[in-house]
Amino acid sequence: MIKINKEIYYHANSGDELKIGDILVFNENTNNRMYDSLYNSEYSLNNMDANSILCTKRNDKDLTNEEYNVVLNTVNNDAFVMRELALEEVRKERFSNYPSRLKCLYVTKEKDDAFNWAKILKRNNKICKQIITFELTGDLF
Repeated sequence: MIKINKEIYYHANSGDELKIGDILVFNENTNNRMYDSLYNSEYSLNNMDANSILCTKRNDKDLTNEEYNVVLNTVNNDAFVMRELALEEVRKERFSNYPSRLKCLYVTKEKDDAFNWAKILKRNNKICKQIITFELTGDLF
C-alpha cells in the first residue's frame, strides 16, 4: 500500500458520466461497477431466463437472435462471476490486508493504459463512457 497525495491517475469509466469537480469517495462501504455486474445482472427475454429458453427450445434447431443473446450473456456472466468470486476468496484467505476487488476504483498512471482498459471493457460488452483524469489522495494498492 502506498499513501498518495494529489497525484494524477486515469480511469476508464463505464458508470455514470462525471464532470470536472465531481468527487468520488471509495471506502469500505463503497461498491464498484464490478460488484454490480456480479450481484445485479440478470438476462431475460419475455420473462424467460437462459435455462427456460434452452429447456423450451431444446428440440428446435435454432434460437432467435434475442434468445441466443440471453443465453450467451448468461453464460459469459456466470463465468465472470465464478472467476471473481474465486479471486475474492483467495484474497480473503491469503491477502486479507488487500482491498476487495469489488470495493475499489481501478486506475492507471498512464493515460494510454486507460484507453487499453476501454478496449477490454468493449470486448466484454461494457461501454466506456469516458476516460477520466483524477487527482487522487489516499491509499493506492
